Amino acid sequence: MTLRILVVILIVVCSGSTNAFTQDSPSPNGLSAANPKDDKPATAGQSTELNDQQKEKKRQLDIGMILVGGILILGIFLLALTLLVSRRLKRTAASGRQPSQPRDELWYLKNPPADAPPDNHEGSE
Repeated sequence: MTLRILVVILIVVCSGSTNAFTQDSPSPNGLSAANPKDDKPATAGQSTELNDQQKEKKRQLDIGMILVGGILILGIFLLALTLLVSRRLKRTAASGRQPSQPRDELWYLKNPPADAPPDNHEGSE
């Protein structure tokens, strides 16, 4: 259920940030594609510095929106990962530990098995 909600949020965030990837191209009649209400055709006498500033501002806004979208997607991914890992950890903890064999405290007094290789620590050169 929670994963479905996260997927829906992810789709909404991604669909809202698609405007950041579109290019602002002027239409053939000289009207600005970004402002359809602007009926005045572009004239050659307009300040190119102002247009460059507007384009740079739009570019920075687009980059900012892409970064915010990326941070949101990363946050949603980390939240989903936390939920999945915590559910698995809870299931593991609920199953309980397997009973362990009591450790033989006198293990060093027992004879080694017959198939074990001998230890030659005395004559090592």
